[in-house]
Amino acid sequence: MKLTVAVAGEPEARTMEFEMHESLRGISVGDQVRIQYHAENDHAFLDRVEELRVH
Repeated sequence: MKLTVAVAGEPEARTMEFEMHESLRGISVGDQVRIQYHAENDHAFLDRVEELRVH
């Protein structure tokens, strides 16, 4: 399962894609979130997702 996130605060539009082991409850398209992640073998894995504002 993968999650694609639009990165805010960058001069150019950019997205990041994360590998997920389970679905995120309470997070929907358009929600603003803060994420923590780590990289393993050229893949980004989510460690934590914090909801900032619901769309």
